[in-house]
Amino acid sequence: MASQPVLVNFPKKMLSQLDSLVRKGLFSNRSEAIREGARGVILGYGGLAGRAEKPATDVVREIRAEMWKDALAQAEGDERRAADILAKNAKLAASGFWASTPRA
Repeated sequence: MASQPVLVNFPKKMLSQLDSLVRKGLFSNRSEAIREGARGVILGYGGLAGRAEKPATDVVREIRAEMWKDALAQAEGDERRAADILAKNAKLAASGFWASTPRA
């Protein structure tokens, strides 16, 4: 599953609480925490057809497996390059790079 950047504005207090969860090690970065929250909303409203009845941890594993498969295909089967692609995308998303990139 390919990722797309999304610009989201948070109240300062909420962002501080989110950062606290990252510092505690519950999430590796803000993006991961926000994705997990979005999954919860989607699952709560019955989205992700066929996945709603599964525990969230199983859904997260499936989504991560899809992301790995996409990165591996992009890296032409090279696992090290695929890991670098995932890491680079996570860093770019966390830095706000995608939000500041001009769109066509």
